[in-house]
Amino acid sequence: MYRHLVCKRNLTDIKDRQLHQRNVALSHIETHRLDGIIYFANEDNVCSIDLFQQMRHIRQFGTWTVAKQTWDKSRFCLEGPVCNGVQVIGWHLNRLSRRFRSFHTEMSGFAFNSTILWDLKRWHRPTLEPIRQLDTVEDGFQASIS
Repeated sequence: MYRHLVCKRNLTDIKDRQLHQRNVALSHIETHRLDGIIYFANEDNVCSIDLFQQMRHIRQFGTWTVAKQTWDKSRFCLEGPVCNGVQVIGWHLNRLSRRFRSFHTEMSGFAFNSTILWDLKRWHRPTLEPIRQLDTVEDGFQASIS
């Protein structure tokens, strides 16, 4: 099953478009109380079908290693979680990425249970404050860009 959602804002900046599209999707999931796994795929991601098979096992939050092309396009590096059993305790980053990013994980490096957005009791959330990416945040601090 799939749903096609429309972001009604006319935006020319690709980063703004992605941000507003994600927020429209999050709002739709909350409004309709959809139960499933949320993964933010971008048009430039290449994913193995195995990734989607593994996502079926996520109960709360899942994260994994992502291969990244370096900023000068000359090499690839791996970035991903450092885990202690089932708990994420750190993040592997290359030195250059660390300098330019405010968040360690890539949007393509995690997925989570959609009920976190709307089931207060299950996740012990004190309020139904919407979870959104803010469009008022200073450029470069919204999401990782590298």
